[in-house]
Amino acid sequence: MKKRNGWKWMLALTILFAMGFIANLTSPMYDDFVRWPVSAAMTAVMAGITFWMRSRARKAEAEEAKRQRDVMEAVRKDREDRAEKLRRFHERYPQERFAVAGVTFKNDDKTDRQHILREIVLNENGSCDVWFEEETEGEHPGIRVLTDCGCVGYIRRSDKEKFRRFVDNTVTKVSLETELFENDEGEKIYRADVVFVLDRESPLQKWYFDDLPES
Repeated sequence: MKKRNGWKWMLALTILFAMGFIANLTSPMYDDFVRWPVSAAMTAVMAGITFWMRSRARKAEAEEAKRQRDVMEAVRKDREDRAEKLRRFHERYPQERFAVAGVTFKNDDKTDRQHILREIVLNENGSCDVWFEEETEGEHPGIRVLTDCGCVGYIRRSDKEKFRRFVDNTVTKVSLETELFENDEGEKIYRADVVFVLDRESPLQKWYFDDLPES
């Protein structure tokens, strides 16, 4: 606001000094009877200029406040629209989640899975691309959950058969979602879920939706 009206203040000061300078030069030519009306006229002119500048500044402030309100209203409406679209999306594309096991262990290359999950939360907003690798060697073969940063754990053995059914069928999207939570012992750890988003209209997913109530 100061930058916008700075030139007006400079103009007002220039007029004031100019009128004062003229009055000072002509004061020997006139008596007090003339100087008083001149001074009153100068005061009136300055008061008018100041009032005009202040009204312009208030108008500019009101316009800026209205613009800010319009921006905030647009942001609020955009958030509501996004929330509504997300709700409709989940109505049409239900999710199936598989918890990732072994997130507190380290990998064979000594990388810390908790550190990897923490990086996903901090740098990827808690969600990232994921792929899987069948591990057939060892005492307990399983399905490894892999990200760009490394392995974050395994699919639980109790979920392996159901999980394979999802992997073998086309899905709309699969991703890894990570969050920090506190367990029963009060320890804060990062957990992860493999999230499948399914398309109700896909014939390949009929086996999944047969058991769902009609919406």
